[in-house]
Amino acid sequence: NRRYKCTRCPRAFTRKHDLERHIRVHTGDKPYHCPCCKKCFARSDALKRHIQVEIRCRTSEEVIAFRQTSRRRRQQ
Repeated sequence: NRRYKCTRCPRAFTRKHDLERHIRVHTGDKPYHCPCCKKCFARSDALKRHIQVEIRCRTSEEVIAFRQTSRRRRQQ
């Protein structure tokens, strides 16, 4: 049962989170930024994939610090 419907296109979703993520397709919002190269992404998984693939970003001091900060937040 897809009760979360997009008001801008025919798409519908079972989870509210999926609709919220989909809305970014229409708004162009890209809230996830690479701390190294400042490239922006609409989805957090795309940012993670970017960091894994781009060697200069993966090994940058900014990304290493970003990962350590993220890890600490999850542990709290």
